[in-house]
Amino acid sequence: MLGLPTSPGSSAYLYVAGVAASLMLGWAALLAWGSFEPVARRAVLLLTLVPVLVGLGVSSVLAADAGLTDVTHMLPLWVFYALMTPLYAASYRLACRSARAEPHPPAGAGQAECRSRRAGAPW
Repeated sequence: MLGLPTSPGSSAYLYVAGVAASLMLGWAALLAWGSFEPVARRAVLLLTLVPVLVGLGVSSVLAADAGLTDVTHMLPLWVFYALMTPLYAASYRLACRSARAEPHPPAGAGQAECRSRRAGAPW
């Protein structure tokens, strides 16, 4: 996809592919976990936005600049990053607004009480 030379049989390639797959699986699990209580776990959005999306974007620009791949191979990724970055930022902002608007349970309230309060919510 990126036009990089690969030798899939090499041990270095397999190691890097294994590390990348582990990180992607872990991050996918973290995003899934965050989706169960998106307002309470909104910090996951910032962690995805800044180190992940911005880091991937900078790395791809540096790879293209160094001549590791052609710019045309990177354009789909750059479009994806350009679309996802403002979406994650907007989602975080909406979650913050929602957190400020939600009534908070009294101090010391148990989990059962918190769950029963949410039971009547339309979402």
